[in-house]
Amino acid sequence: MTPERWRIIWAYYLSLRSWLGGKAGESVAVVPAAADPDRNVRSLVLQYLGEKDELKELYVERFSLTLLRWLHEYQPDTVPMKALRAAAAVLDAEIARRDPEHGVLPEIVLQNDGDGRLNQCNHKLFRHYDLIISSIGARRWRAAMGRRGTDGHERAALLERYLAPILAWIEGQDQPTNGLGPEIARRLGTRDDTKIFLAALLVSLLRSQQLAARSLAERRGAEKK
Repeated sequence: MTPERWRIIWAYYLSLRSWLGGKAGESVAVVPAAADPDRNVRSLVLQYLGEKDELKELYVERFSLTLLRWLHEYQPDTVPMKALRAAAAVLDAEIARRDPEHGVLPEIVLQNDGDGRLNQCNHKLFRHYDLIISSIGARRWRAAMGRRGTDGHERAALLERYLAPILAWIEGQDQPTNGLGPEIARRLGTRDDTKIFLAALLVSLLRSQQLAARSLAERRGAEKK
C-alpha cells in the first residue's frame, strides 16, 4: 500500500458519498479535493452512476459500507464492525426485496466485504470498483463493462517479470541490468540452501498462478470468437 493508493480509495469512497446527495452530500463534495484534486475519480463515478433512483442509492450505500470496512480495517468483534454489519444486513434485506434476482450485483460480489477481490492490495482493485459502480449505474451486472479477456495475459506477463529474476538468482546466473532483477537480487541477498528452497517454493506458487491466468484468458478469448 502506498499513500497514492490510499488516496484513490478515499476518492472513490468520498465520491460515492457525494453522489448520494442531500446536504450531507454537498458537504462531502468539498472533502475529495485533497484525495482527488483533479476530480478524475469523482467525474468517473458520477458518469458511471448517472441519475438517481432508490435501488441505485441502496446499492451505493451498501458498497460504501464495504469500502468503509476496508478503509478502517475494522476487526470482527469491535463495536464499529458490529454497527457496520447491522447496517449492511438492513440494506441487504431491502436490496433483496427490490432486486430478488440480484441482477445489479450478484450476491457474491459484496459477500464478506468482497473477500480478496476488494482487499486494498488486489492488483485489479480499481477495475473491480469501476465494474461494481458501472453495474449499479446501468442497473445490470456488467452491462457497462464486459469482460476484457486480456487480464489473464497481462497478469501472466507481470508475473514473468518476477519469475525470471528469481529463477536467475536460484540458479546463480547474472541478473539483467534493467527491470526488477537487480532489486530482487538485492532483497534476496546471499544464496544459501534455506533461501533457495523458499525461493523455489515461491516460484512454484507464482508459476501455477501464471498458468491459471493465461489459461483463463485463452478460454475467454475462445468464447468471444
